[in-house]
Amino acid sequence: MIPCLALVLVLAAEPATVAPPDTVSAPAPGGVFDHSLWDGLLGEHVHEDRVDYEGLLADRERLDDYLESLAAADPDTLGREEQLAFWIDAYNALMVDAVLDAWPVGSVLDIGRILGVVPTGGVFREPRRVAGQDLSLDDIEHRILRERFGDARTHAALNCASRSCPALPDRAFTGADLDARLDAAMLSFLLDGKRNRLGADPPMLSSIFRWYRADFEAEAGSVWEWVRRFLPPEIARELPEEADPGFLSYDWALNDR
Repeated sequence: MIPCLALVLVLAAEPATVAPPDTVSAPAPGGVFDHSLWDGLLGEHVHEDRVDYEGLLADRERLDDYLESLAAADPDTLGREEQLAFWIDAYNALMVDAVLDAWPVGSVLDIGRILGVVPTGGVFREPRRVAGQDLSLDDIEHRILRERFGDARTHAALNCASRSCPALPDRAFTGADLDARLDAAMLSFLLDGKRNRLGADPPMLSSIFRWYRADFEAEAGSVWEWVRRFLPPEIARELPEEADPGFLSYDWALNDR
């Protein structure tokens, strides 16, 4: 989740080979993917918006088993909601695994620093095995989730292991209740005063809304209109109809405290 960091040196890298993003496979009735291992890990090691990486490190074997199941999976055999849940959970699990690989670490931007000093954002571009392909976190986010599915709510479901990111959920996403879960994740994110300050003058939004402005504009014409349309009416009517929101600085410190 690193579209642009002006002060971060981003090294060029060849993109991994990903299936064409023009369509999502036709639904396969009844097809589901078993996220129970990941669901259990989240329930035991995520406490509100804090992630217990030490506990996850002790549970590394269970995480490895889940990652092996992701690597061997064929999500194209699943229906649309199951596919979308698969890729969200895969992103979040792979991010956690990357943090554990570098543990102890204070920020994901510390992973892969040049000479231990210059941040590169390399954690987002390191290929990992998932769905029979070598894909980076950037591949999953930009070339699969954004291009194939085009649902701006997913920005509140992905966790980049940083304090300003939407909180890592304490249970896995599944296709069965995905629509409600995405709504709940986005609403929680918007109303979280540490990540968005809707009542400020001017309103202050997460930098996610700046980085991915085009995704929200495609659905509502402007970022602020998207936010107002998404919120429940009783909350939206307390906000200005027209506003030029500012954007909060992003805190990349690890979300372990």
